[in-house]
Amino acid sequence: MRYVFGIILSLLLFPFTGKANSPIAVKAVVIEDVLEDYKKFLKGRNPLDIKDFSGPYSRRDVIELVLFQQALSAGGLHTLVILIPMPTYQRSIAELEKGYVDATANPVWETDLKESSTWKSISTVDPGQFVAGLYGKPKRIAELSNLSLSELKNKSITTSFVWESDVQALKKAGFTNIVDGGNWERMIRMVKHDRVDFLLSSFRAEKDLSFQVQDTKYIPLSGYKIILEGRRVWGVSRNSKKSKNLIAALNKGVPLLKQKGIIEKAYRQSGFFNSRVDHWKTISAETTDILR
Repeated sequence: MRYVFGIILSLLLFPFTGKANSPIAVKAVVIEDVLEDYKKFLKGRNPLDIKDFSGPYSRRDVIELVLFQQALSAGGLHTLVILIPMPTYQRSIAELEKGYVDATANPVWETDLKESSTWKSISTVDPGQFVAGLYGKPKRIAELSNLSLSELKNKSITTSFVWESDVQALKKAGFTNIVDGGNWERMIRMVKHDRVDFLLSSFRAEKDLSFQVQDTKYIPLSGYKIILEGRRVWGVSRNSKKSKNLIAALNKGVPLLKQKGIIEKAYRQSGFFNSRVDHWKTISAETTDILR
């Protein structure tokens, strides 16, 4: 029932802006909490008209839904996009591979897509560009900031064990106490209720790089960052009748958005590409303690 409601709600939220001869609507999967924030960010605006990617509810996942639709349009595919909510990243990939949906609304890790069942778009994020922070509650971060790096690596941090890129990045950084959080909402609750010390998150556009979920604020441990390796691409199901048109539009549209600086601008305004952490130390297994 929730799945059907999501389709109906999407039809109401995203008016058809294509031409009369446009192909049938594109169904794209998105994680539930991202869709909720996207609706709040959009405030009834047409995603194709958005040029400023900053503001309340702006974050990497949210603005990528806008970029997806702008890339399709720039690539010549003018059609309705129906955003289908899914509870987890893993479920989204499974629905894509089976052909139950046409595409992922957010870029995913290239290595998570099977060649036999999916097409991969030109990347939006290249190796070395995905930078994340160690986030926690302000009081706990203040306590942890007094520890040495070797001590920090023994503290608990949560991610989802199906997010292989996150897990590998944490292991490569030398973290030894990685806890499976399942999904983003559960990870947030684990940090909130002091079951773990950190969670891994993209940076945000706030001055203190923070984000807030309900009544709880989360900030990064200043001075340290982690690099997640790999490329981020939009996935298109080979089992979709629209697959050739979709991948062609994305592979034409993404370079055009890059050329115009739109992808760079969107990622910077959302805080994902963030100059304030350029001087921060990248944690690796070999990283030694530094003066803070």
